[in-house]
Amino acid sequence: MATAAAVPVPVPVTISVFLVGVASLENIILILPCLGSTGLLIFLDAILRAWSITPTGQLSVFRANNQRGMSDTVVRRAMAHGKPARDYKKGVVVKGGGKMGLIKGYKYVLEAEPGLGFDPRFKPALTPGEILFMGAFEGKYLNDCTDEFPQEWYLNAAAANRLSPSGPDLTCNYFGVGSRQSLQVWQENGWAPRRGSKARGTKARDILADAVANPDERGWFQWYCRYWLGRRIPDLDSVQIGRWRSFARHAGSIKARCAKGDLTCNVRERQALLQWSYNPFI
Repeated sequence: MATAAAVPVPVPVTISVFLVGVASLENIILILPCLGSTGLLIFLDAILRAWSITPTGQLSVFRANNQRGMSDTVVRRAMAHGKPARDYKKGVVVKGGGKMGLIKGYKYVLEAEPGLGFDPRFKPALTPGEILFMGAFEGKYLNDCTDEFPQEWYLNAAAANRLSPSGPDLTCNYFGVGSRQSLQVWQENGWAPRRGSKARGTKARDILADAVANPDERGWFQWYCRYWLGRRIPDLDSVQIGRWRSFARHAGSIKARCAKGDLTCNVRERQALLQWSYNPFI
């Protein structure tokens, strides 16, 4: 009697089942360093794609894993006012979110499909959603922008206990350490715009400090979120991509100082690499 051929189970479905049974999403995050650069990207992409298929499952896992409770406010806002990732397409107009915008009523058109059409010089290791899921910016970044960015970014990060809307929390960071300067320092150095900003002597600094040329008042990661979705501002994009490329020096520092696989070495630089979309597990 012929035996029926085994039907392969799609990776997203397999991981969906795995997620439902996992005790804590933080356990998933702990295995990421073992995957290598290629494995890291495949695994994260599969997890988050699978999870985004079942928002009800996302919420149930979130409730089972949420230890802070406070993330619930972000989740409610994301579900009430946010849009799923599938709604972000080339040609869509996106309204800027949050309470810090310097341009009243700021909107932008997606000129490329999300995650596609990047400048060939720009090859980030992680998507914005993956960075937030892994743990960055003390859990505080963009929590008031749930009406601008995909719901999944917030639901996944909240379920992994990586959001802290009441205030910065270092335990939300993947490496458990702080690794960024304050917005005030960014503004004082001309890396982010503020009202009344003046030219600072170089074209790049002029663009970054100017609230008209640079509508991303929260700095590089906000720019990356919008660029990844498909917004394009050529002069600003060129400056921010140049900054990203320059940040590779921190990867070089880790390779020079740390034994391969020693993730306790240079943890602040590793956290910074994660927040700038480099692989922090080098």
